[in-house]
Amino acid sequence: LLRKNDVVLKERFVDTLFACQTRQMQAGEASVKDVTDFLEAVERLTPLCPDLTVYLSVPWEERSRRMRARGETVTERDRRVYKQREKVYEERIRAQPERFIVFENTSGVEQAVAQLSTRIHELLD
Repeated sequence: LLRKNDVVLKERFVDTLFACQTRQMQAGEASVKDVTDFLEAVERLTPLCPDLTVYLSVPWEERSRRMRARGETVTERDRRVYKQREKVYEERIRAQPERFIVFENTSGVEQAVAQLSTRIHELLD
């Protein structure tokens, strides 16, 4: 697909992997600098980097409301980890603004998909 210059959509990239999945981030122990330094090192070794990354931004209040609506318990630790991840993404967006679309994901799924689809098509045209 890449050789044919087709559009390839992928759910995750290195940004998300480290910001969300490592034990240090889940425990809230990694600093933003640690994370961004790591991501920059990995990017230097990665032959492919996305042309576009969509960052779905959800304010903490909305996220915690959604979690409670699903029956999940929301703790202070959850809030700290969320805020730390948010800082990592904000740093990534500042470093590479041309690669990111920041999308405020506060609407319903159908509306969000329609809005994102429109924005991505605008960029491709």
